[in-house]
Amino acid sequence: GEVEAINLCFEIKAPLLLIDEKKGRKIAQSYKIDIIGTLGVLSLANKRNLKNKREINDNLSLLIKNNFYFSSDIILYFLNQLK
Repeated sequence: GEVEAINLCFEIKAPLLLIDEKKGRKIAQSYKIDIIGTLGVLSLANKRNLKNKREINDNLSLLIKNNFYFSSDIILYFLNQLK
């Protein structure tokens, strides 16, 4: 998964890689690949007024319900920066 995503990023010269897995993120960063995670995408959607705070909360709840893991510290930080 992650190795293939990093390789594809190089092949197609993608400007950004969507990746959440910690080890994969570190590897991508070591190759100077710009990365963003799922919460980063949701944060951008909020900042660009594409999704409001309630919609973001609904999305986050759905992710957690479907076994996405985010530490409680990350969730608190994320929720506090929403507008």
